Amino acid sequence: METKQEKQHYVRFIHRETKAKATYEDIDNKMCTAFGVEPSASSFYCNWYDVLSLIFAMGFTFHNIDMIVHDIPEAKRIVEWLEEHYEVQIDTMP
Repeated sequence: METKQEKQHYVRFIHRETKAKATYEDIDNKMCTAFGVEPSASSFYCNWYDVLSLIFAMGFTFHNIDMIVHDIPEAKRIVEWLEEHYEVQIDTMP
């Protein structure tokens, strides 16, 4: 039997206004536009998805993450922008 620790978790971002599930690429494109940078076809801006999805899957909240990155201006900017526009939903795969 599978234990809780063995279940895989994945992160979904839900747009705060529309309540629609957002794709990571869409979020990245909107974030880049908001920050005035060109989106990359091969990577997420400042690797935000790779880092933050893991941290969210570990159970951290926007507030927890903001406290961790408060000394890293670009990371703080990303977290604040995400929190303003999206809710995080953590799901476990059956």
